[in-house]
Amino acid sequence: MNFFSLFGTSANKTAKIPSFEQGVGHDSADLQVKSLLYVFKRLRLNKLSSFLGNDSTINSFKYVDGDKKIINNSEVDSYFQKLDAMYNVEKFKQVMINDEYRVTIDFTKNKFRSFCILSEYPSKSTLSPQEIGSSEFPGFKDYKDRDVKHFKFSILPLQNTSIAFIANTLSTSDIYAEHHHKIDFNLRYQYAMDSISKVLNMEKKVPDIDSSISISETEKATIIQYYLKRVAFFVQLNRIYEEYLKHHALKGSPTKVSVPASPSKSVSSLLQSYISSNSKLTNSISNLSLAPSPPKLSPRKSMVDLNKSRSSSPTRTLKSKPSVAKMKMDQLFNNSINTAATQTHQLANNTFDSSKSDTSSTTFSKDISLSSPKKLPEVPSEIKLDIWEKCKVAVRDKIEQERKKISSISSGNSLHE
Repeated sequence: MNFFSLFGTSANKTAKIPSFEQGVGHDSADLQVKSLLYVFKRLRLNKLSSFLGNDSTINSFKYVDGDKKIINNSEVDSYFQKLDAMYNVEKFKQVMINDEYRVTIDFTKNKFRSFCILSEYPSKSTLSPQEIGSSEFPGFKDYKDRDVKHFKFSILPLQNTSIAFIANTLSTSDIYAEHHHKIDFNLRYQYAMDSISKVLNMEKKVPDIDSSISISETEKATIIQYYLKRVAFFVQLNRIYEEYLKHHALKGSPTKVSVPASPSKSVSSLLQSYISSNSKLTNSISNLSLAPSPPKLSPRKSMVDLNKSRSSSPTRTLKSKPSVAKMKMDQLFNNSINTAATQTHQLANNTFDSSKSDTSSTTFSKDISLSSPKKLPEVPSEIKLDIWEKCKVAVRDKIEQERKKISSISSGNSLHE
């Protein structure tokens, strides 16, 4: 097979340049399909690592099989330069990378998947019969022209749709397909409904979810991106939460972590003692800082004497609530990156305000109970809750740091223009 035929297009054709915008100003269905098929194959998006590569301040695509060149040939390179310009590959990379959620696991490939939920079918004249086949959409293929699983186009129509249909489309989509074993259908459906409710202002009045409704392109794009980022947040949060619990499990018995009898022996000290006894973990969590426990009030001497005089009588004492370390997530994120690299061989609208994505509603009792069960160490619920909340704050802080970094770079670039 001629290598150029893999892309099913010619660089000599005049075509509109894709913008990869979502919502207002979006590309036509025909252009979306052709451009997404091209960048998927050209950039080998199915082989993306779980996290972006980072060389100093520059983020770039990183691959599980290394940065392979498709073919070494100057004529082919020249041809691809023309195609890359025609399909606006550099703009696509910017759209994928310039997103604060890029610090969460597998976000970039799932942002791409979110772009594959279209509002309408492409015209059949745009694609060849071989590309269409028995489906209304062509399938995604890798650079060797092999079929690829968990990447496909789907439709979310703007007219004559329903809340139930939108929620079902999102929760059954390929978005975070590689993590569906960690976040089951019930929780995905709940996140989809939350996203719809937020965008369509359903807080005050909940309509019949099966009634026919119409939505705008902007509403559709925003719903999808709210859903994408809610799932991304949960997957990253749950990953770090589970890793944290594993650290405690290894400290004591392999299946159970007991609450120390002494109030001073808190979760923080458990982690410290585990780190000191495990050199492999020391490097990966070297920057994990522990917040000091709140100061304890010492009893007055008069009360001490009084207690002594009543030593023969049973005295009820308040048990101190176990505390959990406040985590700086840089190294813990890196630990997750390293773990993901060994296990994973197997988009946001530019105007989307991620600060409104309401990750605060990612609650321990609601989300953990709905996520797929997994054998975790036995830890008292109050400690689990404390760990969950601290992890949630840490993930949110990490995303906010990345948002500020992107904003700072954008501001610097605009000053030089």
